[in-house]
Amino acid sequence: MWVLDFTPNSVTMLALVLMVGIVIDDAFVVLENIFRFVEEKGLSPIEAARQGTHEIATAVLATTLSLAVIFIPVSFMSSISGRFLFQFGITAAVAVMVSMLVSFILTPALSARLFRKEDMTSGEGPASRRGLYRLVDRSCMATLGEAETASRIDRLDRSRIANVRASLAPGFALAERTAALEAEFEAMNTPAAYTVSVRGVGRELERTRNEFILAFILSIVFMYMILASQYENLIHPVTILLALPLAVPFALLSLYLAGQQLNLYSALGILVLFGVVKKSSILQVDHMNNLRRTGMNRLDAIMQGNRDRLRPILMTTMSLVAGMLPLWVGTGPGAEERRAVAVVVIRGQTLSLLITLLVTPVAYSLLDDAIAFARRLKPAPVAPAGGVWTSASVSHDSTPD
Repeated sequence: MWVLDFTPNSVTMLALVLMVGIVIDDAFVVLENIFRFVEEKGLSPIEAARQGTHEIATAVLATTLSLAVIFIPVSFMSSISGRFLFQFGITAAVAVMVSMLVSFILTPALSARLFRKEDMTSGEGPASRRGLYRLVDRSCMATLGEAETASRIDRLDRSRIANVRASLAPGFALAERTAALEAEFEAMNTPAAYTVSVRGVGRELERTRNEFILAFILSIVFMYMILASQYENLIHPVTILLALPLAVPFALLSLYLAGQQLNLYSALGILVLFGVVKKSSILQVDHMNNLRRTGMNRLDAIMQGNRDRLRPILMTTMSLVAGMLPLWVGTGPGAEERRAVAVVVIRGQTLSLLITLLVTPVAYSLLDDAIAFARRLKPAPVAPAGGVWTSASVSHDSTPD
C-alpha cells in the first residue's frame, strides 16, 4: 500500500479484512502436512518440514496463483466502481502472494523448531415490487397554433432529447427499476426513430455489470491457464474448476436466505468465493496425482488422497468462516455492504464444500476413464517393412528384399 500510495480507506481495509481468513490457509495446509509426516511417518521435525513442504508445494502454489489472478481483471475495470476496486484488487492480490512466501519460508522453519521443542518436553502432537417510475404519454401530432413550450431544447448527438428524472423509492433495487422503466418504454410502441437510454447511476450500474461479467470470464480463463501450466495437463484443471458452477447457485441461495440483493458488493463476494471454493479441489487432485505416481492404483489413491486432505480442507474452511464473521456481525457505516460480501463467502463456501468433497473424486475418476477410453480409440503406430512409421494400416510385400 505504501509503495503504490494507497491509503487505509474503506476499500483497502475491506480487502485486508477479507484476506485475513484466506492468507492463513497456505500456512494451515503446510503445517498440517508437516504434522502428518511427523505423526504418520515418524520423521524427525526437520526432515518432516522439508519433505512435507516439498510434497504440498505444488498445491499451495496453484491455489495461491489461481486466487491472486482472480483480482487482476477487477483491478482494471474502467467504470467508476472499477477505480475503487483497483485498490481492492491489488491489495488482495499482494496479500495472497505474501502469504505464500510466508508458508514456504517461515512456516516450515517454525514448525520444525516447535515440533522439536514438543518432542523434547512431552512428545505429543473452522420481489419484484413496483416503484414510482412513470412515463408521461406524449402526443406525436403537431398542429399550428399558439401553445406553451419548453423553455429550452436539449440535444444529444444532434438529436432532441427529453429527460425523465426519478429517484429510487426505499426498498427497491436500481437494476430492477431500470429494467421496469425500459419495459414500460417498449410497451408504448413508439416509432423506430425514438430510443431510450439510461444515464446517471443507472448507466454506471449497467457498465459495472458488464465489466464484472467480463472480469468473471477472464478470471476463469486465467485460472485454467495457471492450473494447466502447473499440472502440465488439460484435464485436471477441468476437474478442479467444476467447483465454480456448483458455487454460483449456493451463492445466490445465500443472498436469498439473507434477504440480500445482487449488487456490487455481493458480486465481489462471488468473485472471492470463486477463488476460495476451488482450494479443496486442488488439494484433493494434487494429492491423488502424487499417490498415483508412487504406483498406487487409482481407486486406492482416491480413497487415501481424500482421507489425507480432509483435515486441512476442514481447517481452512473453518478459518475462512472465522475470518469473515466480523464482517457479517459488524455494525456502523458501510456494514450492510460488507455483510453482503460475508454472507456470500461464508454460506457459499460452507454449502459448496459439502458437494465438492463428493463431486471432485467422482469427476476425477470419470474424466480419467474418458481419457483412457480416448487413448484406446487412437490407432497405435505401425512400422511398415520399409522402416517408416505411420499410424495407418499399410499393406506391403512380406518377401524380404
